Amino acid sequence: MNPQTSDTLEVVQHFNDAFNRHDVDAVMALMTSDCSFENTRPAPDGERLEGHDRIRAFWEQFFARSLQAHFDTEEIFAAGD
Repeated sequence: MNPQTSDTLEVVQHFNDAFNRHDVDAVMALMTSDCSFENTRPAPDGERLEGHDRIRAFWEQFFARSLQAHFDTEEIFAAGD
């Protein structure tokens, strides 16, 4: 596996671990200051959030409302970055 692909998988795993701990600080540490997030809600088209402050607020609300939120990885792969 090339190092870039390995690094990508490592970041995704760190994100999943932080998500499963509901650790907003750790989730946000993996995002750049100019990050964007495509939420699947509200239906039908979802919502695009941009910037650290808006995305942090989303995760804080999400975890407060979704106490059982958890990722279970069945399969994961990456190709480069």
